[in-house]
Amino acid sequence: MQPSRSTAIRRHAFATALAALALLGLVGCAPADSEAGPTKTPSVPQSLAPSATDVAVGEQNAEELCAAESSSGSDDVCVLENTEIDGNIVFATQRVVRLIGATVTGAASITGADSVVVTDSTVEGDLEMAGNVDAVVTQNSVGATLTVDGSKHGTVENNTVAGDLNCTGNGAVEGTGNSVSGTAASQCANVV
Repeated sequence: MQPSRSTAIRRHAFATALAALALLGLVGCAPADSEAGPTKTPSVPQSLAPSATDVAVGEQNAEELCAAESSSGSDDVCVLENTEIDGNIVFATQRVVRLIGATVTGAASITGADSVVVTDSTVEGDLEMAGNVDAVVTQNSVGATLTVDGSKHGTVENNTVAGDLNCTGNGAVEGTGNSVSGTAASQCANVV
């Protein structure tokens, strides 16, 4: 027995619909048009890319800050005058660092420089200088601990320190007139 004409039409319509769905599925899975080219991964701007000097989240990049704000014109000499630094900062690659009238809302660390001068500045966290040849720290307000370690020569004078004043391993430390809320230890015991 032959199927009725209406049954044959329904089978044909069903087969056509099934073929159309299969074709749509293949088109949906097809690779992108070759004219569109490969998908490009967006690049990260250099200023946002992580660098070797980044130590912690929220820490300022000293190299970028010095390049943008320093009045020295030299890559390894960073002179920041009346600059506000939001958060923590670590200077570890500069030969000379000068913070004059600067404000740091976090902690500041300066290591391995030939010459460091921090004067008339405010550091809300710790101010640490380690392994510098010459470190001069005068007339600053430090919200936590002030540390001068491992310098050949240190001058610590007329600073207001809310925490401790620590000086160890320096060739010599001199200065007077420091106001320290915590303890003045080791080589800095005689500069208060």
